[in-house]
Amino acid sequence: MEICFTVFGNIVSHQRPRVVTTKAGQSFAYTPGKTRNWKEVIRAEAIKIKPNIPMDGELELQCIFYFLMPESKRRKDKNKEPFYCIGNKDFDNLVKSITDATQKILFRNDNQVVIGHIEKRYTEEAERVEIVIKQIIKPEYKTTINKEPELILFQN
Repeated sequence: MEICFTVFGNIVSHQRPRVVTTKAGQSFAYTPGKTRNWKEVIRAEAIKIKPNIPMDGELELQCIFYFLMPESKRRKDKNKEPFYCIGNKDFDNLVKSITDATQKILFRNDNQVVIGHIEKRYTEEAERVEIVIKQIIKPEYKTTINKEPELILFQN
């Protein structure tokens, strides 16, 4: 199974929860609003294409994040390869928002993701992230004494 979708919007990397202490001395943690709102946008798009049953087994996640290109980086020759975005948003925090928002909708748990391909690129179009989630076809090796292993592919 393979699920592909695009989420448009101002991309926000996952921010750490904030801890606040009240005057009464009680502490509590909350997720910053920007992170919470971005996850809601992702979740809404995931719900539109969710499977009847969340995917199970090992998964591969591919994400291409497109950030608006600043004026200082605009190219004169638009036929060249796109610039990769080196900026203040770490790819692991970007992916964390995606996996947190889509677990229990598209797949059971984010620990199922065992292969990842992440890119950060510039765009002159809309800011967005293109997401592909695939179930992995696992190779199974059948060995016999004094013979070469035989490769058998199967899908969960």
